[in-house]
Amino acid sequence: MSTANKAIFILTAFALFIGACNRSVDDDHVTEILNSWGRTTDIPPEFFYADDITLGTQTGFEQTFRAATDEWGNYGPLEWWIVGSNLSDAQALLERYCARRDARGDESLKDCMEYSTQATDFLEWADKAAKVVDSGKPWSNAGRQGYAHWGIHLFSSSLPLSWAGVANVPVEDDQYVLFHEYFHAVQHAHLLPEWPRNWEQRKNRLGPVWFMEGSADFMGIMTTKKLRESGKLPSETRDLGWKWNSNQEMIKKMEMGLRGLEENPDLRLADIPYGPNKKIAYDLGAWAIAYLCDASGPNVLLDEFYPKLNELGWEGAFADTFGMSSEEFYVVFDKFLLLPTHEQLKILP
Repeated sequence: MSTANKAIFILTAFALFIGACNRSVDDDHVTEILNSWGRTTDIPPEFFYADDITLGTQTGFEQTFRAATDEWGNYGPLEWWIVGSNLSDAQALLERYCARRDARGDESLKDCMEYSTQATDFLEWADKAAKVVDSGKPWSNAGRQGYAHWGIHLFSSSLPLSWAGVANVPVEDDQYVLFHEYFHAVQHAHLLPEWPRNWEQRKNRLGPVWFMEGSADFMGIMTTKKLRESGKLPSETRDLGWKWNSNQEMIKKMEMGLRGLEENPDLRLADIPYGPNKKIAYDLGAWAIAYLCDASGPNVLLDEFYPKLNELGWEGAFADTFGMSSEEFYVVFDKFLLLPTHEQLKILP
């Protein structure tokens, strides 16, 4: 297919795809999304807070986000919606969210209020955060919800516990979570938006769960560590009775991941989907990425792997970048998992 015909095909397919999502679009809008997607932008991110989120929490969140974009680039346009612990404020935030979707032409106000992920998450997260405030037992959630067909990266978070001063959670934890989530924007920015939203069809480009989530976990933990050591991110100054340690977090991931495999002997890391066993893929995936970065260089994901993703697909980009197929890697990595902890730690930056 010629370049010109391919461009026409992509434009047509993407327009049909958006039309199927009940969004009214024109060719100029589709072209704008296709031309801008995957590039860094000067458009500042937009943050939307529930009314009970304090100014100090907002400041901590945005300063940390700025450190992430300074490190990896500003991929946008981006919206981030942050829920607190008050149900009525969460309801008001949901109404603002759906009004914005309707005003932009993303989806109708009615559909958003009735069917969107946020319609469930915002109220559920506020309820759980209120219980955290009362009990002191930490819980949080955050995620990237899309949406390339709206031309934005869309994120939501529950109450950021450290910046809110709740449940003795150190600031390093919220930093790591934010960087983990934002790395998903970086990943998706390297996947052109003509690919369908169906996860089964997208995974040939994005790769297995261990790679997607392991990359975000490893990059989140180790990049925030580096930025704290250089003074670009603050460390926790409160006496919480314990201190965050990046290597200890990785050790815990190894222990939990191996325990998960022992409890599920039929599971292969390569095949673990999102679902009840996904934490195994997150935890051992972080170590798998650590192994690959140690062998190929700390910047290999952003400098080599992701720029090849659209052209070669995940398996092709993997082999071209790391010099072996994914199946060959699994054999090598299985042997690494048998090493004693002090040997495994040597690969961490």
